[in-house]
Amino acid sequence: MFGSKAAIRKYHQTLPLALSKRYGRAKQYTQGQVDTTIQVLNLNKRYALYAYILYCDIDELDPQLFNDNDIEEMKASITSALDGGLFAASIDSVFMSADSNEVGSGDGGSGGGE
Repeated sequence: MFGSKAAIRKYHQTLPLALSKRYGRAKQYTQGQVDTTIQVLNLNKRYALYAYILYCDIDELDPQLFNDNDIEEMKASITSALDGGLFAASIDSVFMSADSNEVGSGDGGSGGGE
């Protein structure tokens, strides 16, 4: 579980903004979009199922990836890794949180005009 916690945190920190920049802001992304972004960011693919739960529509994924028990256990692991009730909040909150991390983190530029 140790490696998965680190991967979950990394996915949560990096994927929302990267997915949004690559594919536009959306509530959910496809498995292919998540896979591509994980690869581009050089994140650990071993725990990609957690990223799918965070950022994909579970009903659109290949049902052979996991069963209902796996999903519930993985949701509990995600909640534990992120130290809070991630799944008590809506998925919109995850994206709002990612967007709020972007605010104020700009380059401090002058706005480009005179």
